[in-house]
Order: sequence, then C-alpha cells, then structure tokens
Amino acid sequence: MPRYLRALRLDREHIGAPDSGLAARVFGRAAHLRSTDGSLIFLTAGDLADGPRGIRLETPGGFSFRNGLRAGDPYAIRGNRLRLGREGLKIDLSTAAAWRPGEITRPARTPAASRVPEIVSGAERQNLCRATSDGNPIGAASVLGPHIGRGPGLTPAGDDFTVGYLAGLHAHREAAGRRRNFTDAISAWLATQLARTNDVAAVYLEAAARGVFADTVRNYAVQPDEGNLLRLLGFGDSSGAAVVDGYRLAAQSWGRQQG
Repeated sequence: MPRYLRALRLDREHIGAPDSGLAARVFGRAAHLRSTDGSLIFLTAGDLADGPRGIRLETPGGFSFRNGLRAGDPYAIRGNRLRLGREGLKIDLSTAAAWRPGEITRPARTPAASRVPEIVSGAERQNLCRATSDGNPIGAASVLGPHIGRGPGLTPAGDDFTVGYLAGLHAHREAAGRRRNFTDAISAWLATQLARTNDVAAVYLEAAARGVFADTVRNYAVQPDEGNLLRLLGFGDSSGAAVVDGYRLAAQSWGRQQG
C-alpha cells in the first residue's frame, strides 16, 4: 500500500475532525472505519461511486486496502489529514471536493428492460403494488417490514430493495398531494427500523429515509437507461439488482410501466 494518498470526494456533512476509531472491515476496493461514537466512514477506491459517509480516494492501479490494513487497525482524523493503519498511511482530505447528494427528479423515460431477480414476489408483491398505488403507507410498511435486515449480502437484499423502492417513490412523487404524503410517511416509518439491520445497511436506509442516495442509485433513478442500469447492476454481488427491483416496483405502481 502506498504511504500517501489524496482524497477525491468527501461527505463533509457527516465526516469531520477531530475523529478517531478502528478499521471495522477491510476489502480490496473499500474499507469501513468505525468511529468511537459508533458511526461508520466508508473509504473507497477511485473507480467506485460516491455516497453517504464516504471518502473516495485517488488510488493507483492494482491498489488494495488489504495490502497493509487490517480490521482493528486504528485511524485518526486531525485537521485535513487522515492517518490510517499501523503503517501510517496518510490521506490528504484538503484535496477532496464535497459530496452533495443530488435531488432525484422525475425520469423522462421508463426503466430499461433487463431481467432482474424479484426480491419481493407473489402475493407480497401484489400487496405492495396495491398499497403503493392506493397511497396506503400502513399496508406498504406491513410488506416491507419483514424484509428489513433479511436476505443475502453485506447489505441484506431486503434493505437494498427498500432503498430502491424509496428511490422509485422520490422519482415519481409530486411536489404535494397524495404521493408526496405517502413518500413522507414511508420515509418516517423507515427511520424507525434501522436497529433491525446491520450497521452498513442502516447507513443507507437512514439516508434513503432522508431522500439521499448513493450516486449510482440516484443516476439510475433520474435516468433509468441501459448505461445507468448496468452500472447499478454492477454494484456489489447482489445489491444493485435488489435496488433495481425495488425501484421498478415503485415506478410500476405509480403508472410508469417496466420496459
């Protein structure tokens, strides 16, 4: 691992100095840091997307966080410098542009056609479609609730589906009226469910409840074309597909049929 890296993008609203803690999980292209207050910071390689609580780094070819960083290694943020690991990797935060989540606007087209596994299926899917179409947040929550924290993946598939569903609601809501009220009610409910899943998924669910989404999710929601679809499907082992399934259900329920 190199001894010095520059940060490209930083969620300055949720990451500041001073701060310290330990590396919680270490992967090849990402690492999760846990602060002493329990909050998470997501370090990512330069080719990955930006998102909440993230710091994206300018990384050389062949870079891997596993080369020199282990779970349990300390980190500290002082001023504009992040010192990481026992070998003292230094990350310059002053070079990072602030990440600001863009608003999801109504897409101009229907979602691109592609077969995606259904996370919610059968009678549950019909009930969620009906509750969404009818503007019934209690009915929708009764279907979504059992899927929070459930399913495969570091972020459980049920949580990824819910993030995509919220993105679909935001993409097709109105400035006021029944759809806006429904979206606000589901968002308020979701904010009460965070303790039912793991710490990583809780970050993305909490952000979705605020209408904030990682860039790959937002870009697809705004423009669900083939390019953005493929980029989202490449996110994680199964996360992207689950997000797409949730988005499509919400879009279909509010009259934007699947491609």
